[in-house]
Amino acid sequence: MNKVYAVITMDIIGSKKSKEVLNKFLIKNELINELNYYLNKDDLIDDFLKKQSIQSSVILKRKDLILTDITISRGDELQVVCKNIYEIPYILRCIRYYLRPLKIRVGVGIGGINTDLDEESSWNMNGEAFYNARQALEILSYDKEAKNKTHFVTGNCEHDLILNTMYILMDTIMDKWTDAKWNATFLYDEYKKYENAAIKLGVSPEAVRKSCKRANWSSIANSEKNIKKYLEIIDYNR
Repeated sequence: MNKVYAVITMDIIGSKKSKEVLNKFLIKNELINELNYYLNKDDLIDDFLKKQSIQSSVILKRKDLILTDITISRGDELQVVCKNIYEIPYILRCIRYYLRPLKIRVGVGIGGINTDLDEESSWNMNGEAFYNARQALEILSYDKEAKNKTHFVTGNCEHDLILNTMYILMDTIMDKWTDAKWNATFLYDEYKKYENAAIKLGVSPEAVRKSCKRANWSSIANSEKNIKKYLEIIDYNR
């Protein structure tokens, strides 16, 4: 049985118009001192993407979830190869967390890879997984609505229908998350206790609990678990 991979290819929605949104985000979150070299620069988006791609790659590689770093091409396109296809839900959410407030389209392709694995850059590789990811991203490009979106192409229409239906609902919920909801859900998922997440955020455990509840975190977490199980079935039957 041939090894099955997942390739995630992403692009920024309205990247040329996102500078003001990003500036406001950095100021609101008191990141001016840490990231002041970003502010009011023409290449603000490029610098931000490079820094956040490195940071999220470190997190995901530490967890042994990706084979390549998240790398950038054409200015606002990013790509990564996953180590196991059933880890896609967490990988997607982690990337969205570190790239916020930017809106991103995500194409996920599942299939084989024809070339040797290149840990430095996935852009030097090709195969079915890459073609499927590109096709998924192109399908999303026809929808001009500026919100986070995810689309799968697996080579099987039934699998695509199920995965894409679930992600339509999940993306709709997560697209409305505020910073407080993103931080609470991400850190609660990381540390598994409201108290531990609260210490990291400098808020009360009750504030973390309320933010998770308002974010419908239990629904997202259960959906991710079910998607992971479904992807394991796809991997097993390939």
